[in-house]
Amino acid sequence: MAGDEAGGSEGRPAPSPPDGPTPTPDLAAIEAVMRRAIDDRRPDLVSIIGKGELSIAVRWEQDGTPCVVKRVPPFPTPATAASYIDLVRTHIADLEAHDVRCVTTALHTLDRPDGSVIVYHCQPLLDVDRLADHVLRRNEPRPDDPLLVSVLDAAVRTIGAGVPLDAQYANWLWHDGRPWQLDFSTPLMLDERGHVRFDTTGFVREYPVPVRRLVYRELMKVAAHYTEVDWVLTDVLVQLFREDLVPWCEPLVTAARERHGISLSTAEAQKRFEADRRFYPTLLKLKRAQRAWMQRTHRRYDTLLPATTSFGR
Repeated sequence: MAGDEAGGSEGRPAPSPPDGPTPTPDLAAIEAVMRRAIDDRRPDLVSIIGKGELSIAVRWEQDGTPCVVKRVPPFPTPATAASYIDLVRTHIADLEAHDVRCVTTALHTLDRPDGSVIVYHCQPLLDVDRLADHVLRRNEPRPDDPLLVSVLDAAVRTIGAGVPLDAQYANWLWHDGRPWQLDFSTPLMLDERGHVRFDTTGFVREYPVPVRRLVYRELMKVAAHYTEVDWVLTDVLVQLFREDLVPWCEPLVTAARERHGISLSTAEAQKRFEADRRFYPTLLKLKRAQRAWMQRTHRRYDTLLPATTSFGR
């Protein structure tokens, strides 16, 4: 997910188009900085430009070219990393096959001495002013707003075809009159057992051992809903609450009803928002507890934790 400093601010290099090339980042240099930030509990050592609940995006400059990198928790083997990369590429291809524009995303791997593998996503540095949630913040809320209905139509079309999609407006860039999807770090494609199809070892190890199974089960419950149109659109409403864009809720409800015959409830969205506002900060507390335990026992915690969640706590 891109964030408030994606690009375009005075004094920063000009942002790139969403379909522009990306530099080949020096992964060893990035990992060295990330390692120090993780070990010293210093997220301020890197330029965090976007944070979701499961991963963060960092601004990096390679040979004078700015880009955005997102570090995925380590995979235990090269094979599991390769499987994850294949899944991300399949997900992007599925979205594009359903007329969803996707921001250029290169995937790079860094092998570690213990045999595990870090995967980095690399994207062009985008214009913060064109991030969809920022565009909505400037526009007058109305049900026929082009950005509002374009994302709505893309979500209904794509999810209705069985392709999972996190359609919240923070995951889109508005460029040349079309929305471009930019978040591919957690492809929510499930297997026949209802589990995500990539190895989650690195994600699960972020939490204390006694609660890992519970946390995984709760996250899988959420993941299973991303192929349900009504659930995802309600989640878009939830994220409008989170982004303090509540005036856009009723226009989205109206557009969903008039364009697609879908009935959404702002009351249900607010209820889910209140639950999320308790749940995700609790997850961050659990991650901090696990980090403290591993560091006290002279082991390596592998994920950079932001100062707050996207709920500001």
